[in-house]
Amino acid sequence: MEIQNYLAQVYGFTLSASCLAMLINPKIVKKLLACTENEICMFFSGLLSFVIGIMILLVYNVWAWQWELVITLLGWVSAVRGFIFMGFPGVPKKIGNYAGQKEWVSYVILAMIFVGLVLVYFGMMF
Repeated sequence: MEIQNYLAQVYGFTLSASCLAMLINPKIVKKLLACTENEICMFFSGLLSFVIGIMILLVYNVWAWQWELVITLLGWVSAVRGFIFMGFPGVPKKIGNYAGQKEWVSYVILAMIFVGLVLVYFGMMF
């Protein structure tokens, strides 16, 4: 199995399962958004995201116009998100406050389930 297929499956299954759990238990979304108020929680969340993003970029950082580009982009998004969460804790707090007041959060979660399933498909088929 190629590394990009493995990463697509890991990202896809993780994204789909976690977002499906959020749809099944909407209280967890409110608790996750409330977590943005805690700077320690944001630091460790950012650290985890940063480490995952850097690990992905170290094993797969290919800029080609193929489906595998999504893996590289997810790695960069994860690393940058992690750095922002660690270094600028006010940013996720503002995002959490904004998202907590909106009704479209469930649609974003549905879209992420779809993205996760597409990644699983591509990871298994190509």
